[in-house]
Amino acid sequence: MKKNNDNAVQMIVNYDEAMETVLRVETALAEQGLKCHSSSALGSLFAMVRRLANKSKKLDDKKWRATFLRANEAIRIAKGVEAALNDPGAKEAIHRITSSDMSLSTRQESSGKDALWELELYRRFKLGKIPVYFAEPDLVVSLGSKLGEYAIACKKIYSLNNVQKSFKDGCDQLKTHGRPGVIAFNLDDLFPATCALVIATEHELKEKLDALNKKFIRDNERHFLSMVERGVCDGVLVSTSVTSDVSDMNPPVNVIRSSAAWTNRREQGALDRFNIFLECHDRVTLQLAASE
Repeated sequence: MKKNNDNAVQMIVNYDEAMETVLRVETALAEQGLKCHSSSALGSLFAMVRRLANKSKKLDDKKWRATFLRANEAIRIAKGVEAALNDPGAKEAIHRITSSDMSLSTRQESSGKDALWELELYRRFKLGKIPVYFAEPDLVVSLGSKLGEYAIACKKIYSLNNVQKSFKDGCDQLKTHGRPGVIAFNLDDLFPATCALVIATEHELKEKLDALNKKFIRDNERHFLSMVERGVCDGVLVSTSVTSDVSDMNPPVNVIRSSAAWTNRREQGALDRFNIFLECHDRVTLQLAASE
């Protein structure tokens, strides 16, 4: 079973909202003893937001674009952190972000970027009004009174050579903690390193993201089959986010996500869990579509 989800705009903000978000997050982190020093990677990104808000009119086009795109990374991170600030279980993930390389436009492995995948998925469920909290293996969501709690092992992929090991590690986590669940892969860092993917149309972008997700599932299905057939996990979720500069979108620069899912489970209970999980994951997208 394979399912592909329509692209969803993940983040659009203006200057005032950006500054307000950064100030809120910096204040909240300081209250938890996690200050963003100017010398840190996150502190540097937050400084980009201030520079853009205070000096945007004085920057030439080249510097404005570079500053804007880096500031966009900062807001993406800040929104992920802010969504989980009141969850005690998120403290470790947030600490990893404040103390790691958080340059999203490079392909450097980072425990902070690993944590951002957890935080962004957490935020997605929160926006969809799905009960979610940080707990082993990484996240736990509620599928309702009938199906109960469902576990998500989050794996960020930097190299296709590590997929099999990452999948096995995630399955081992599910077995250890005894909840049914899925492995959720993030493929952002399989795209070539760039501050923004420049592309002509939204349709072309959607095709590119969908193709990456589908190929990842197709090429690695053999790794997934045995564990899923043995009931170790119910399936996989694959998600790719990219900052893109799309000529026919307004505004043209957005952070856009596309996802796909796969399972080979045939037991009705497992299929019910997996399908309800996907409905919960997609609820934020459906809400956005209904409001348009």
